[in-house]
Amino acid sequence: MAKIELNNKRKSTGSYQKLTGNKDIANFTTSFHAAAICSGNEVTAKLEKSYEGTLPIFSKKDTNSPEKTFDLIKNNPEGVIIFNGYVANQKDNGKIKKIEVDLIVYVDNVVHCYEIKEGDNFDTKKSKSEIDNLIKISNSFKELNFEVEVGFVCMNLQNDNHSIKDNRINQYLLRGRFLCSKFNFNFDNFNQLSLNEQEENEHLCILEMERIIKEYKNKLNATTL
Repeated sequence: MAKIELNNKRKSTGSYQKLTGNKDIANFTTSFHAAAICSGNEVTAKLEKSYEGTLPIFSKKDTNSPEKTFDLIKNNPEGVIIFNGYVANQKDNGKIKKIEVDLIVYVDNVVHCYEIKEGDNFDTKKSKSEIDNLIKISNSFKELNFEVEVGFVCMNLQNDNHSIKDNRINQYLLRGRFLCSKFNFNFDNFNQLSLNEQEENEHLCILEMERIIKEYKNKLNATTL
């Protein structure tokens, strides 16, 4: 989990301040929101730290193009794990578009591609486009004669409860515990990494809210004098 940082250089875009007219609340909310986004973006890093198998792992500069991604698969016939790799998709107008894949596991001659969400759901407004991308990812590998499986993983999905309205999701939705068990990631360690900074974040939030409330009361008292 990412730390909430009260950075004086990070200012609200204005939308938060319009809600209350309070600059301190707006800046604090912006910092809170930034940390929440950062935490979601760190899901693959936490998975990598939780891996207990023997397959080689590649990420970042080693995986930042479709060519590098496919070369890693070709050069590791015994299996490989690729975080944030790319595949190429042919668009209707002839242009090539790169699609990022959170996790690719190539093992036993099958390419497994997954989009990973940390919580128990994902943005329902994006569900259609994300499922469309998943199908494009699958087609990219099939065109190269790979056997491929694709899926969406909600790491903390419980009882298959979700709010995704696209009926196609039933073909692709997986629990995080299932993914971890299948490919030798430690699910408990993954969740612990998400909790390590929780207490510090809570303490910072309480202190900042107390400071904001104190300043608000001081201003309120000053206007009544």
